[in-house]
Amino acid sequence: MANYHQLRFTNASVEGKNNKINTLQRKYYFTRNPQVYKQ
Repeated sequence: MANYHQLRFTNASVEGKNNKINTLQRKYYFTRNPQVYKQ
């Protein structure tokens, strides 16, 4: 938090992308075809 007040920089965009990747991983956890997972 102190870093935000000094530099006015957040990692929200990175956290959003990470959340999207984790959601996709959970959604396609039981798929048997790895090609579907990579798409």
